[in-house]
Amino acid sequence: MGAIVRPERRIGIVGVGPRGLSVLERIAANAAESGGAARVHLIEARSFGSGDVWRTDQPPTLIMNIVAAQITAYPDETSEIDGPVRTGPSLYEWAAAVAAGTLGVELPADVRDEAATVGADSYCRRSFYGHYLEHAYRSTLAQLPPAVTVVEHRAVAASVTDGADGTQVVTLVDGRRIEVDEVVLALGHSPHALSDAAIAFERFAATVGGVYLPPGNPADADVDAIAPGAWVLVRGLGLCFFDYLSLLTEGAAAGISPGPTVSGSSTCRPAANRPSSWARAAACRCTRVPRTRRAIGGTSRCSSPRAPSPGCAPAPASGASTSAATAGP
Repeated sequence: MGAIVRPERRIGIVGVGPRGLSVLERIAANAAESGGAARVHLIEARSFGSGDVWRTDQPPTLIMNIVAAQITAYPDETSEIDGPVRTGPSLYEWAAAVAAGTLGVELPADVRDEAATVGADSYCRRSFYGHYLEHAYRSTLAQLPPAVTVVEHRAVAASVTDGADGTQVVTLVDGRRIEVDEVVLALGHSPHALSDAAIAFERFAATVGGVYLPPGNPADADVDAIAPGAWVLVRGLGLCFFDYLSLLTEGAAAGISPGPTVSGSSTCRPAANRPSSWARAAACRCTRVPRTRRAIGGTSRCSSPRAPSPGCAPAPASGASTSAATAGP
């Protein structure tokens, strides 16, 4: 009796950042073991592997919130997953290979320079991690079994609808239609409609001549719209808060001198083309202690909102211009 020929499964993955990459890796690994055939359509508007949040062209001041030794694009023996485990380097191990020149690929000079400084507890630039993810994507493609074909679509998906016989139809913004048997939505952080509260904030900012930046990826925010010397109020103290803090201070600061201890104060010297202060707390810079999730661990900051450190401006006078950014939903 001849071998059973399995039908080729058509799979669509919308969004090929870390999650979409993980789905592709599992499809490839399981197909290699089972002998199954698949045609995988990858739909990604930016770069395959890094996606949007981890794209390699974002501001270098934006850093990760996980240390290099604790993040990887590959499964390992501790992973509770179906199918074979195909291991790969963590971000820290990849950086060590880049620094040693054993990776065998060409990378920009700034990536090689950062790799030489990365330790197990380093918080790397997000763009650095993006280069790692794109390398993981290329490695996954190189290990595809013969019966698995990948088709790249650098585009935006407009809709997913039911097709004939239980299929799914992914329609792209340019009108192209891709019919698949299964579709995976790995959308990550996506734009969304403004809430009623956000609309009210936007209208208020327009009324007083201010700027309102709605919830979203700070890397995409138009921080240049904030006038020099303006006071900035950030709603929310999550991860995006620290992104805005970085973009509006370290990203263009003339200089920041940290205090001698965790409780010590700092002197900040703002650049002329950026807001000179950060809300009423006059915080200058915040970092994190390795291997912790404490938001203020190891902080170098102005000692008090009532008595700012030298170089940090006092609270704004009545009528001073104000800008607002929302750091979370």
